[in-house]
Amino acid sequence: MDDFYDRLSSFAEFHRLGDGRFYTPLPVEWYVVISDIRGSTRAIEEGRYQDVNTLGAASIAAVQSVRKGFEIPFVFGGDGASFLVPASKIEAVKTVLLKLKNFARARYQMDLRIGAVAMKEVAAQKQVIEVAKFAIAEGKTIALMRGGGLSFAENLIKKFPEKYCFTDDSGGALAELRGLSCRWEPLQSQKGSMLSILIKPMGRDPTVLDRVLARFEEIFEGQMAAANPVNIRTAKYKSLWGMLKTESFYSYSLISSAFLVRFLLILVSLFVFRWGGPAPFKKDEYLEAMPSHSDYRKFDDMLRMILDCTPKQIEIITEYLNDMHVQNLICFGIHESPHALMTCLVENLQPGGHIHFIDGGDGGYAIAAKHLKDQLAKLNA
Repeated sequence: MDDFYDRLSSFAEFHRLGDGRFYTPLPVEWYVVISDIRGSTRAIEEGRYQDVNTLGAASIAAVQSVRKGFEIPFVFGGDGASFLVPASKIEAVKTVLLKLKNFARARYQMDLRIGAVAMKEVAAQKQVIEVAKFAIAEGKTIALMRGGGLSFAENLIKKFPEKYCFTDDSGGALAELRGLSCRWEPLQSQKGSMLSILIKPMGRDPTVLDRVLARFEEIFEGQMAAANPVNIRTAKYKSLWGMLKTESFYSYSLISSAFLVRFLLILVSLFVFRWGGPAPFKKDEYLEAMPSHSDYRKFDDMLRMILDCTPKQIEIITEYLNDMHVQNLICFGIHESPHALMTCLVENLQPGGHIHFIDGGDGGYAIAAKHLKDQLAKLNA
């Protein structure tokens, strides 16, 4: 069943994410793996939101490096990620994430929490994880997850770290954050603000998210794609110093072949994307594909979106979500920023060979999550 995710049929209309026909139960032989940064909110308050995003995306790059011939589904959450891993790959995933944990401690002085729960244990508690495959572009999909089991597993990992967390640090550290790059300046809002949105349905009404997404379609006048934060015509490439300032931390040692190769790639990318030099690949095709290859909308028991909004749209969205919350239909968190961050995972420059992880600036999802948790705490008080 290693190719469970590969066998799923995909769909391309995000507003249909509530359609149960697209979802299939996760095999009980699989595992739920969670990575996140302990103390991420405090790090963000200290201005380290770029570092937090980098390590969150780095866990995805690390896990993707061990797959062989099939996809390992994941959802990027800003300060970490959730993965669904077949039993045949759980030891390899554990090993590479522990090496990333050591890397994060040495290069960023951050503590990466990593843990896993067997799906059979989740199922034994009558919890469910269903998976769908959403096509964000031709040849590129992201996983959608629902049923409550993912949240249940994450809570187990955080509540009982001695049982579920990986802690063995004897395996060394990664040599570099391979495949990862951050060469674009923060994406400036073209409409007013980048809005980070988290919406968690409460209760068992399966139509809640359908209603939410239908209302968002109305708010954006049927043009949700225009709210995509990635606008390649206004995006700006970083300077050489800007890239080196960030990516010098992507290698364990600056005196290494890994960093030398990265430095040379930075020079090439600078020549092509900032200075407009000729490229040995279809540069325009790659640039045009970047918006559709971004994960600005996703779902993992919680609807996550980063949207470029006008002040009026933010006012309407906030009022609508507050009304839904008062009716005990949802809990939500939102955060405004003048920009969004984009971290790129590039396996190749062909369509389907790259994905761009989007988070709101100044804390994005992490700050929105703080507001969401406040609502949940009041609800459970």
